[in-house]
Amino acid sequence: VLGNLITEPERAVGKVTSAAIAKGSLIDQKSLLSATKSGREFSIGIDASHGTVASLNSGDRVDVLASFDKGSADARTVVAVSGARVLAVQKSEGVFGSSSNALQNVTLDVSPEDSVFLAFAVRNADIDIVRSTGGKASKKTAVSSQPEALEDE
Repeated sequence: VLGNLITEPERAVGKVTSAAIAKGSLIDQKSLLSATKSGREFSIGIDASHGTVASLNSGDRVDVLASFDKGSADARTVVAVSGARVLAVQKSEGVFGSSSNALQNVTLDVSPEDSVFLAFAVRNADIDIVRSTGGKASKKTAVSSQPEALEDE
């Protein structure tokens, strides 16, 4: 490796890239990621106010929280995915360089089962991403504006 550039093609075998690479381009080692082990790569677009995205790096573990029916009597927050490995984080500047409304894209390594619920959550809930520092949370972990509504789950 010359600096961070790949000089031996075999070092890239079994890797995926975080961005497109033009034919004949030099490849930076930092742009290569290990292929997903769980079977699904899932990208989530999220603004900076919804989690610790700005400080995430490839290899970190995160939980994805989904808050449904915000502002209603049926409001609840559930763990959509627990302990997902971050594969890549793409950060963009907000309007006029403001970081308060900057959009982030986080690509996660998730199981096929988790990818289905995560797809539903991304389309129907407010999403927050939090760094996971330990034990796995149960999918049954939930918070509701009506706790008795969770008793049947």
